[in-house]
Amino acid sequence: MTLKTIYQDRYVSLIHAIKQIRKDNQLTQTDVAHQLGKLQSYVAKVENFERHLDVLEFVDLCRVVGADPAMLINQYLWHSTQLRVLALLLKAKHFFEQKLTYDCFK
Repeated sequence: MTLKTIYQDRYVSLIHAIKQIRKDNQLTQTDVAHQLGKLQSYVAKVENFERHLDVLEFVDLCRVVGADPAMLINQYLWHSTQLRVLALLLKAKHFFEQKLTYDCFK
């Protein structure tokens, strides 16, 4: 079963990063919501993974909190992809090492 996008590690990492940048820039949820023309509850739901952002909403939110959307995507999605590839390579290496050891004792 595939998890919904809102719960995937990459999405969670992006939202955590946006939230941290918001706090680092001393912006409240209310400040951000006001600049977006939304209610504070909108920002709270996004940060608590109760509401999913589409691409345009993500870009708008990044700009309001002072984040570069392209940098965040590059940093979190690319890094996440690299980690998954590394994990697959390590699993393959382990599999082949065990297979070689097993084949030697046949």
